[in-house]
Amino acid sequence: MSKKEAGQRWHERVSAWLGTRNRSIVLSYLAMRRFIGILGLALPAVCFLAAVFPNPQDRIYYDSISMYYYSSVHDVFTGIVITMGLFLISYHGHDFRDRIVTTLAGLAALGVALFPCRYPLSETPQGLFQLPPEMSDTVHLGNAGLFFFLLAMMSIFLFTKTKKGVKIPKGSAKARQNLVYRTTGILILVSILLVILFESLVMARVLDADAVRQSRVFFWLESFMLLNFGVSWIVKGDTLRPRGRKNPPVPEAL
Repeated sequence: MSKKEAGQRWHERVSAWLGTRNRSIVLSYLAMRRFIGILGLALPAVCFLAAVFPNPQDRIYYDSISMYYYSSVHDVFTGIVITMGLFLISYHGHDFRDRIVTTLAGLAALGVALFPCRYPLSETPQGLFQLPPEMSDTVHLGNAGLFFFLLAMMSIFLFTKTKKGVKIPKGSAKARQNLVYRTTGILILVSILLVILFESLVMARVLDADAVRQSRVFFWLESFMLLNFGVSWIVKGDTLRPRGRKNPPVPEAL
């Protein structure tokens, strides 16, 4: 075997190894996206199960997901939210704008977990930093609002991005994905507006606060937002792309 042939074979082996390695990296990247989505779906499910599993006389139905911080699933609740936050912070998108948005969303998720909402029956300092209840509640609500708003922005503007000059064919996997992204993002924004509306009506005493709490409207709206968040990220993990490809494409956007 000549030196030229030996060199060519060596080059082919290295190229094949790099191709396999690159494929495994991409698959891990897609699995990471799906895992983030699964966490979003799991959070409201865990809270709901925590309410229905005890005996009927012991069941507690909180009026928001955040209140389950004070339930029997405190550790699971905190673990899921912190994991979501860390995954979003460590996630690297297509460019620096994507990384800024995901990092801010991750920090907001950590804020939700570390600064709990106010528990009506207690005035003791709360959370890791033992802040007064009202202060912790204000920080919590601000982080929760920012978190959900950034999730909507990801779905509508970041997930739908493509390379400049590239047209998306109708009926393609990317076109179907973009439809899901925009739909879930818009639904999250609508849910945020409904939360603000109900809260404003309660503060203005147009709606009875006790009746709103008993309806658990905030719990269901928050669950709906997390559902859309989860679906968006699971789809971002190439769930809608046709199977059977030998080499999945390297992600072009967030």
